[in-house]
Amino acid sequence: MAPEPIAASMPSTPPEPRDRYWHVLIGVAPRLLSLLDREERSPTRGSFDRVNWAWKFRDFPLTMWQASMMPLATLYAHAHHANPYAGNARLAHWLSIAMEHTLSRQHRNGAFDSFTPYSQDHGVTLAMVLTLATTADLLGDALSATQRERVVTGIDRACRFAEESDEDYAFINNHQAAFALAYVRAARLTGNTGLLARADAVMDQICEHQSPDGWFEEYGGPDPGYETFGLTYLALANAERPHARLNAALTRSVDFLSHCVHPDGSIGGNYGSRNTGQYAPGGLEVLAPRVPMAAAVADFVAARLEDGNVVTPLRSDDDNLPLLTFSYSVAALHATSRLAPAPSLPCQGDHVLRRFDDSRIVVAATPRYFAVTNLAKGGAMRIFDRRTATLAYEDSGYVVSSDGREWSTQLLGESAVTWGPTLAEGVVVARFAAVKRELLTPVKFLVLRILNLTVFRSVRLGAMVRRMIIARLITGRERGAWSLRREVVFDEEQVVVHDEVVPDEAHRVTFASLERSLLPIHMGSAKYFHANELTSVSLPSLDGWSDALSAGRPVTLSQVISFAAGAVQHRQEHVGASAAPSLAASRARGAASRTV
Repeated sequence: MAPEPIAASMPSTPPEPRDRYWHVLIGVAPRLLSLLDREERSPTRGSFDRVNWAWKFRDFPLTMWQASMMPLATLYAHAHHANPYAGNARLAHWLSIAMEHTLSRQHRNGAFDSFTPYSQDHGVTLAMVLTLATTADLLGDALSATQRERVVTGIDRACRFAEESDEDYAFINNHQAAFALAYVRAARLTGNTGLLARADAVMDQICEHQSPDGWFEEYGGPDPGYETFGLTYLALANAERPHARLNAALTRSVDFLSHCVHPDGSIGGNYGSRNTGQYAPGGLEVLAPRVPMAAAVADFVAARLEDGNVVTPLRSDDDNLPLLTFSYSVAALHATSRLAPAPSLPCQGDHVLRRFDDSRIVVAATPRYFAVTNLAKGGAMRIFDRRTATLAYEDSGYVVSSDGREWSTQLLGESAVTWGPTLAEGVVVARFAAVKRELLTPVKFLVLRILNLTVFRSVRLGAMVRRMIIARLITGRERGAWSLRREVVFDEEQVVVHDEVVPDEAHRVTFASLERSLLPIHMGSAKYFHANELTSVSLPSLDGWSDALSAGRPVTLSQVISFAAGAVQHRQEHVGASAAPSLAASRARGAASRTV
């Protein structure tokens, strides 16, 4: 008689927390292996950049895709009842040739390139240190002594390069957290204890950059999606190299993150500094045994993963796949049974009103709705219906077109915030700033390659050019000729928003809109599809605004998003400044809202 299928013989109890991550990890493994050139006589064997070696659409392989080794090595090294890869000699061989290929890309000075020749990137170099050290550790005796010696030598050279370089174009916490973990694991593999001091220094720097709100900095502000990535690396680094300040810092980070989890299982989005909605669970599962709120976030989101409102490895593109899958592999190894019920999340509370003074984020939960707004991003907000656990309203601020360019109220650093007389009221004055939509063209690509093959051969000059590119695409700001004044009030059964857009002077405007979704900077990890995007959200058509703004006249819009009648109701009114209703009047008329 054939053995009974595993699924049929399992008890009808909820699966262990780790099983949900093993399911994802095992499911995505064939995709990772398909990215790998496994052909023995191929000149690119060991490369994970299929676009380069198979399609040949890219002239230079992306080094970061080599990080795919880490989750695959986890599958090799650890048994699970559904894991067919554990101990497989073929997989171990493929990983060993991937390590050899990675080392073949290393420059004589120890550096690794990012997405262009001779970029000699500090961050990618340390990412490869983490990748090589982690993979070598997981392969164990499957890696020959000669191969291990080459890996140790390559890691040592890479760390020497990193000591003389820096990632100086912005403070990106999840990168720095990965650097700390890289140094810890490199020290363990190479026996160079001096690397531990460098890990400590990076962790000290991370703690210095932590906001009083609890979040870790991502391009000048909080980004809940990338907060989960940073937690993965930091929780592992702290577990492997305990740091005096990190325990409390990680707990504060989880507390902040918990306020950015929404009733439908989504996280972050338009109000984050990087606009992302990714979810990397590894750090939360590492922390869950000692931080109950980490377990609460992990369990709440995991129960809703199939709803498709966060980016998972099964839904990610190839560029984010390696590190996102690595976080799931961490979760698969560290998730444990819950010994006690987890606390409720803020989105499950009936009377939550939390104002984060440093980031200017306000979180409100009532029995009717859950809302998050970031006043430092011009009041970008998301509001959810608690009754149905669905998205009810969101906006990413205003955009106007003028002189062939677009200008948005959403960019960080252009908002001045004042709080109202109660925690439930806030006012922001946001300056419109240029939207960055620059694309790579054949001519620009040619210029870039010329720079790669000349200027970028110098680490110092290459870093200078890199800073200029990042400023042009992400961090730089160019102010426009308009400002927004937004008042927001969170009442028990409704959210009231009153906006006034004021031009500095008459300036021709060809288009004006209040946008549900807008990405005003370059950010490849944003704009993934989420299922809640299929939900209709009512936003006003700003008819007549272009003419008024072109004539130098202010315009106003008042909105009331009400949940009082058991269904979402939404009233909108936009008029000229001379007839603008007061915020108090708008609130009073909330009961007269129309159903969307």
